[in-house]
Amino acid sequence: MTAIPGSTPGEKRPWALVTLADGAGVGPSTEGLLNYVADHTADYKHLAGLTFVDAIPRSTAGTVLRRELPSLLPRDLRPAH
Repeated sequence: MTAIPGSTPGEKRPWALVTLADGAGVGPSTEGLLNYVADHTADYKHLAGLTFVDAIPRSTAGTVLRRELPSLLPRDLRPAH
C-alpha cells in the first residue's frame, strides 16, 4: 500500500480526480475543494488529495473506464502491477 500524505498507516483515504467544466473561467483551488469536502462529509470520507485532469476516460456507451483511472493518479500513488 502506498502511503498517502496525511494518513496513518493502514488507513485508506480517497483521492479525487477532478475535471473543470468548459467555460468555467478560473476554477476552484485544490485547498478550497479539500476544505469544502472536509466541511461537508464525515471524517472517514475526507480526501487525501486531488488531481485535476482534462477528462475522465469513458467508453463509447459513456460509462467510466475504472481500470484506466489509476493511470491518472500521481506516479507515487499508482498501484504496483
